[in-house]
Amino acid sequence: MVEQRQVKQAGSKNQQAFSSLLPDSTLQAPVRTRNYAYYKEIFNGRPMPYAYLDLDLMWENIQQIRAQAGTKTIRLATKSLRSVAIIKRILAVGPIFQGLMCYHPQEAVYLVKHNLDDLLLGYPIWNEADIAAIARASAEGARITLMVDSPEHVDQIDRIAQRYDVMIPLCLDIDMSTSFPSLHFGVWRSAVRTTTQLRPILERIEASSNVKLDGLMGYEAQIAGVGDNAPGHGTRNAVIQFLKRHSLTEIAERRAELVAAIKDFGFPLRFVNGGGTGSISTTRQEEAVTEITVGSGFYAPTLFDNYRDFHFQPAAGFAIEIVR
Repeated sequence: MVEQRQVKQAGSKNQQAFSSLLPDSTLQAPVRTRNYAYYKEIFNGRPMPYAYLDLDLMWENIQQIRAQAGTKTIRLATKSLRSVAIIKRILAVGPIFQGLMCYHPQEAVYLVKHNLDDLLLGYPIWNEADIAAIARASAEGARITLMVDSPEHVDQIDRIAQRYDVMIPLCLDIDMSTSFPSLHFGVWRSAVRTTTQLRPILERIEASSNVKLDGLMGYEAQIAGVGDNAPGHGTRNAVIQFLKRHSLTEIAERRAELVAAIKDFGFPLRFVNGGGTGSISTTRQEEAVTEITVGSGFYAPTLFDNYRDFHFQPAAGFAIEIVR
C-alpha cells in the first residue's frame, strides 16, 4: 500500500487545494525537477524502507486522465490505488470520476464500510461465503455489481441472493482479445466473445428471480496493458503498433455488436465499461462505451513509460537501503 506522506517542499499550494478540487480547477503543479537527487534531498535522514506519494505529480496525472477521457466517466481501479484516502481524493475532483472496480469481494465489503458506493467486482467469483458477504452488504443498501461470464455464475449468485432476499446486479465480462493467423493478441479474459455465446447467459438472467443485468465490461488488455514504444526495441514496437491498429477496429465493432444484442434482448444497461490506463484515448472514441477504468495511471509505474501516445508522471515510489 502506498503510504500517504506529503512530500516536503512539494508544492504546498497544491496540497492545500487537493481536498477541495473542482472539475474546472486551473491549478497547476509547480514546475520542478523530480529526479533521484530531488527526492534524496527531501528524504535525507528518513529511515528506510519507506514509500511516498507525490501529490503534485498525481495531480498532473489526474488532469491528463480527465482530459483524455473526453465525455466518458472514469471508474477507479482499487487494486492499483490501494488507499481509501487517495480513492476519496480522486473521486472528489469531480463527476467525471465515478465508481470503483474492485479486485476481491471482501475488499468491496470493506470499501462499503468506508462510505464508498457503486462498486464493480473486476472478476467472476464462485466462493459461496464471498457471494453471501456481498448479499449481506446489498441487503444493507450497498450497490455492488458482480461479474459473470457463464450461466453457472448466474445460477450460483441467484441461489445465494434468494437466501438473503436481495437483488444482486450483474455485469457481463466480454473477451476483447483479437485473433490473427497463428497469433492470439490479448488475454484469455472470458468465454464470451460472440452474440451466440452471450445469449444463454442473458436467458439465464431473464429466468432468474434475484439477479438483474447492470452492465457490460470488455477489457482490451492488448491495447491498455502493452507498451509500444520501448527504447531499443524498434522492430518489436512496430509489430505491436501494427497489431494494435488492426485490433482497435475489430474490438470496437465487436463491443458495439454485443451491446446492441443485449439491448435488443430487452435489457437496459446502466454502464458499458472498457479500457484501462493505456487505452483511454482510443476507448473514449467508442460510442457504445460509457466509462473507462483507470488505476495505474494515477501513480504511473514503470510499465507506462513505454507508450507512444501519452506520458504520465511517476508519482509514487519507494526506497530501500543498499547494503552491498
